[in-house]
Amino acid sequence: MEDKIIILFYNSMWGQPFEYSVTDIPEPFIITEDRSLYDKASAVVFHIPSLGFDFVVGRGPIKREGQIWVAWSMESAAHHPMLSMELTMRRFDLTMTYSRDSDVWCPYILPSHREGLRNIPVEKTGGLVNAFVSSGYDTNGRTKYLGEMTKHIEVHSYGRLFRNAPQPDGAGRQFKLETMARHRFSVAFENTSEADDVTEKFYDPLIAGSVPVYLGASNIEEFAPGEKCFINASDFDGPESLSRFLVDLSRDEARYSEYFEWKKRPFTRSFEELLQAVHEPMPARLCRKVGDMLRVRAGGGASQRTAGL
Repeated sequence: MEDKIIILFYNSMWGQPFEYSVTDIPEPFIITEDRSLYDKASAVVFHIPSLGFDFVVGRGPIKREGQIWVAWSMESAAHHPMLSMELTMRRFDLTMTYSRDSDVWCPYILPSHREGLRNIPVEKTGGLVNAFVSSGYDTNGRTKYLGEMTKHIEVHSYGRLFRNAPQPDGAGRQFKLETMARHRFSVAFENTSEADDVTEKFYDPLIAGSVPVYLGASNIEEFAPGEKCFINASDFDGPESLSRFLVDLSRDEARYSEYFEWKKRPFTRSFEELLQAVHEPMPARLCRKVGDMLRVRAGGGASQRTAGL
């Protein structure tokens, strides 16, 4: 252990263990969740949204000399104000978020999307529109927007909000994908409209072979794998005009099928660049960034040997 560079994940993302393949971790790094190794860790990763108030007011763990602290979050600062608190964030040396300005970018785009997005659409036997929205907490009005939509078009809602369609106990992502696949359109509403905050809500319908009806990031076009692959709610005057468009489109098979032509073509240049950026696994990119910072600091004369470096 003494000749290893330890990266400690101090707390988990919503109680879930940090999963990775040991083959993704380059030598001489070790990734661990064992807090007993805190004093030996060269870098400590904190999942910011899961931290308590003690950390905000500076009563959290003590930063060891030479230690690199990494702020980790895939959530929006609009929902987790700690992410925008200067008093808190200035304690960190690196950021690891969905923002492309992060030191370590960790988006919802996955290398597996290269194959998954090529899935062939199946027959639409489930209905017109489906929705999986469970949280009423938003900063972009998605809850109100969806509620208005349900007044003008039939929405099969499987989430906790506006639920009118059942799902079996323990249903997971596979049920969600299969349900989307049988519907012509899938509600893909983010809970905020911040740039770069593009989640699985957008990619799951594309993988399933349904057309996402998107509300969220202003730069969503940069995250789209192909031309004309989704419908942007911001292009319409409101829920009623959007609903009318969806009904009209569903009645014209030729026009509707145009929304799947992208699957037969190369990905857009911008999306291909995003795929290339995540080709190297996130843990490996984290290790590389930490290693770079340790070398820079060592070159400047600072003592960095907290874990045998």
